[in-house]
Amino acid sequence: MKRRTTGLFEPATKGDLLQLEEKLEDKITGFKDDIMTRLDDISGQLETMRQENTIGSYQTHNLEEKVDDHEKRLKKLEHS
Repeated sequence: MKRRTTGLFEPATKGDLLQLEEKLEDKITGFKDDIMTRLDDISGQLETMRQENTIGSYQTHNLEEKVDDHEKRLKKLEHS
């Protein structure tokens, strides 16, 4: 049986479709790898920010305690 063509495209064979599938799988795998690499970077940055936030909160708490202590001492001196 003779294959019909329209002049623009020839019908795809099973081999053509398998090659296309392999190419698409390769592209998708590369795309997934790129996304995972970027997510790893973002995750690392987020972890760093969380650690810095924890440290900053601790330092702020210590400074607030010192300010409160200084305010109490100043009030005592002013009333003396």
